[in-house]
Order: sequence, then C-alpha cells, then structure tokens
Amino acid sequence: MRQALLSMLVQSRPLDQLVVVDDSGEGAYRLMVERMVAESGENCELIYVRNPRNLGLVESLNAGLAACGADLVARMDADDIALPFRVEAQARMMARGYDLVGGGIVQFGQKGLVPVRYPTNSLSMMGAFLKSNPFAHPAVMFRREAIVSLGGYRDVPHAEDLDLWVRCLGAGLKMCNLSLPVLMYRQHAQQVSVQHHETQLRAARAVRRRVASALWARWMGARVGQGGA
Repeated sequence: MRQALLSMLVQSRPLDQLVVVDDSGEGAYRLMVERMVAESGENCELIYVRNPRNLGLVESLNAGLAACGADLVARMDADDIALPFRVEAQARMMARGYDLVGGGIVQFGQKGLVPVRYPTNSLSMMGAFLKSNPFAHPAVMFRREAIVSLGGYRDVPHAEDLDLWVRCLGAGLKMCNLSLPVLMYRQHAQQVSVQHHETQLRAARAVRRRVASALWARWMGARVGQGGA
C-alpha cells in the first residue's frame, strides 16, 4: 500500500482529494496513511473509509464512490503503482468531453516487466467488448456522477468491471484509452484472475451476452439525440 499511496502523492497534477478504503475491518492502515499524507506536504483532503468488516471489492468500491466528493475519480488498487503523469494525462483527456479514460499498464512481478496496451479506437474497443476487456480496471479515470447514475458497481462475481463498462456503453458514455501506460500492475498468486479464473470467465461470458443490446441502446440514444425517429 505504501508504494501505491506514494505514487498518487507525487503526481505531476496534485490531487484535490485522496480516498482510501480499508477493507481489513480493523482500521489497521489509518495511522500510516495519515502520516504519509502529512509528510508528503500535499494539500489534498484525506478521506479514510474503514469498513466494519471485510466486505469485498464491490462494496468497497461503492463505499469509496459514496465518500468521494470529487468530480473525477482515478481508481487503483493498493498493490499497484501509478505512473507520475497518470492523473494529469487522463484529466487532460477528460477535459475533452470523455466520461471514462483508461490507459496502458506495465505488469511487473516474477515475469519481469510486460507492457500491455488496451484498444485506442472504436473498432478495436468493440472487439475487446466481445472477446476480452476494453479497460484495465485499476487504471481508469471516470466521472463520478456518471458512474453513480448507473448504480455504481454491481455484484457480478469477479467481472464487476466489465459489467460496468457494458452499462456505460449502453448509456452512451464517451470512453477511450490513452496509448501510453499509466499504471504499474503488480502480478501475484493471490489475484482474482489467478485464484478464481474459471468463475471470472463464466461471469464475463454472461456479461458479454448483453453487449449487443447495449450497442443497440447506444445507437437508439444517438438517433434520438439527433432527432431520428
């Protein structure tokens, strides 16, 4: 967690607010977080959310959204490292009217450094919706109001991010990925993609069955917006 926090406290664009959700149920990280923010000299508001017990990822994500007062949310996990220009680069793209902006990642761990790119044009993004995942979840920035208006995260076993992206697609949200990496993504044996691989695959397949209807809803919404019948 220390590296994750430090990486956000040294961003080229200073944070207005830092929301930390502690899902340990013990509040074990409060003093460390408060000390790191104080020692950083950054003038950002710290919001520390302590779950009463271990609630899991989905409830923790929604708790963070509920506590956050900022318009733009840069989400990440406690074991990853944000690159120093991440917030600035994504916020610059958001200023062009996007509702959700992702980016590339660099996986690191026992296999060394492995760059991973995500689709940066509409055609490749549609292909990713049908075959894989168009965004690296810990590397996204989104408009909080847009995500809250869709109901936030839902309890879809190990595919809550893909479920959210499909709903964003159907709602007509403007989404893209930066071509450059914005996050160092730590690989380890305890990750969901490792421990619950089969469950994740089944859940993702079920979510992808809704992509066609989401595209239809997006197209009809665009037609209505243009005055189409």
